[in-house]
Amino acid sequence: MFQSQIIAPMIIMTGQPDGTLSRRFSSWDGSSKVTFHPKHWMDKDGCCTYLEYLASCYPGKKVGLIWDAASSHFSDQVKEKAAVLNITLGGIPLGCTSLIQVCDLIANKPIKQAFKTRYVSWKIASDPGPGGKYKVDRKDVISWLEKSIEDVNARMSTRSEVAKAFVTYGQDFRCANQSALAESLAKHEENGVYQSLIDNQ
Repeated sequence: MFQSQIIAPMIIMTGQPDGTLSRRFSSWDGSSKVTFHPKHWMDKDGCCTYLEYLASCYPGKKVGLIWDAASSHFSDQVKEKAAVLNITLGGIPLGCTSLIQVCDLIANKPIKQAFKTRYVSWKIASDPGPGGKYKVDRKDVISWLEKSIEDVNARMSTRSEVAKAFVTYGQDFRCANQSALAESLAKHEENGVYQSLIDNQ
């Protein structure tokens, strides 16, 4: 929020958490933290790993983390780990991710577009010929994502978009009122599903 930047991601790929791939990528020299899970899923252990990674990005600082209401995010194990690491957890109410989660609303789309552009360029340059199959190296996927986030950060930083989004979506603790959030939510009131979510939350 203060930097108006997206931090480097923790990437969960398919594989065993203590397997060969995990050992190979444990010393990945890019900006990302690369981990593995049999179903590339963020379970309780993955959440704790992420909290450790997040704390390492801001050594000695108190950190606030706002994420959605997935059960693993607020398990006792995860809350205990957060307390030890001096991380305060905040939650997006159920069903409201598409209304107020900053990453979903301003970051996901441009990151995916930048990633897609890189992938398409790679496909054009790597045409395997008729009937051939494309095979993407894991290292390429990780590098594309890192570079895509760098691109998005470069565009956002001059306009402080991340910081502004925390105000717009009601998550900047320094704001005296929620007028920006109310204005943002009002845009959805004609949609019955959204109106129900707003009324109930």
